[in-house]
Amino acid sequence: MLSDIGLSRNSVVVGAIDFDENKTSYSQIGNDLNYVSVVSPGTYTFSEQSPVKDRSGKIIDYSYQASGTSFSALL
Repeated sequence: MLSDIGLSRNSVVVGAIDFDENKTSYSQIGNDLNYVSVVSPGTYTFSEQSPVKDRSGKIIDYSYQASGTSFSALL
């Protein structure tokens, strides 16, 4: 949680949910002073759009997964 000094009256507190719309283990719900303002998915899997082949011609699946409340922040 952010300290009182880190929050302003106009702060937007972001939480993360998983694919089933449950709160993620790394997302908090707030305390007596501040509550989550908005939630959105916090885990993403990024992958190549087209197959990548190695030198022998074997297709390599490139995918990356990232998670955290930073991925839930509004853009």
